[in-house]
Amino acid sequence: METLSPATTRSPVASRIPDELLQDLRQSRGVFRLKIRLHDDGVLIGWDIERRPGYDPKKRNQYGNPTYVAPVHTFVGGDFREAEIFNGKAVRMGWYIHPKTGERIETDF
Repeated sequence: METLSPATTRSPVASRIPDELLQDLRQSRGVFRLKIRLHDDGVLIGWDIERRPGYDPKKRNQYGNPTYVAPVHTFVGGDFREAEIFNGKAVRMGWYIHPKTGERIETDF
């Protein structure tokens, strides 16, 4: 991370995203999610591809609404990953890499 002045910090993003992720996104449908989390000691950058396998806008439920298909995230990378929450409890713990120490810290958010 390059420090420009006390109030401005520059963090490389594009160079950190794997080429394989972009190739996969070009070949198959999906949504690229770039996530930013502010930490007291720096900026955390994360990314993934969100897809809804089996989603068909023509399929409808009994009320005439599109059938819900839960998202699947692939190519998860970067400095953090959110926890997976179900019924208010973490089913899969999240984590982040501390900007200064490089230590991986597990979280329930």
